[in-house]
Amino acid sequence: MKKSLLRIFLIYFSIWGAMCCVFGQYEASSDGFNEIGFPFVFLRTFAGKCLECEQLDIGFIFLGFLADLLLLSGLSLLSYYVWNIYKMIM
Repeated sequence: MKKSLLRIFLIYFSIWGAMCCVFGQYEASSDGFNEIGFPFVFLRTFAGKCLECEQLDIGFIFLGFLADLLLLSGLSLLSYYVWNIYKMIM
């Protein structure tokens, strides 16, 4: 039971990691932001000049990371239970 749940979580985690890299915005080279995270941004960096840098929300965003992990865990558990129901029916 736990082994298959862990396997499902690792599959979802690797897909999520790839999606974070693919859908990230990498615009810091031209006075912009780098934003990483899917669907919620959890890492934002800035490169360039700014007048009011204190107002920028840059760095690691813990709430976005926590929301991503909770969503990932919920999808993993849902998939696990749906898979078990499907196996029982068949």
